[in-house]
Amino acid sequence: MFKNRKRLFLFALIILSLISLLWIFFATQGKPDTTPLPTPTTKFELVKTIPANNSTDPLLSTSAVEFYFSKPIKVESLVIASEPKTNIIFDLNENNSVLYVKAVEGWKYETLYKLTISVSSADNDNLSEKIILNFKPGMLKFSPLDEIPQ
Repeated sequence: MFKNRKRLFLFALIILSLISLLWIFFATQGKPDTTPLPTPTTKFELVKTIPANNSTDPLLSTSAVEFYFSKPIKVESLVIASEPKTNIIFDLNENNSVLYVKAVEGWKYETLYKLTISVSSADNDNLSEKIILNFKPGMLKFSPLDEIPQ
């Protein structure tokens, strides 16, 4: 009789273990995502900038400011103005939808810059207004490369 109880207990333990494993397996599988994908935007617009507008985040003086557009831009329509007056250069990604703007001599730390951009898309869509980006490059703080004043 003692052997039967031991076997019954072992059998119940195995069954519970299998049920637990099956529950864990199906619980981690998750349900398929049924939310519809967003429809691609056809409107020509600025999607994001790096750095963000009015940012004081650390930015290397040699870094490019990045403008991400929803469509490829028409290079011939591009007009970039900077305040304070700065010699700038630009580059584009392979499909002309990301604009990279750099200061030739580098961005000066703790200087407020204002970039104004006017551009149209490759299929001649215009932005609703000029893009204005204000940013102030900040230095990395507490870096081992920072000099400590004596």
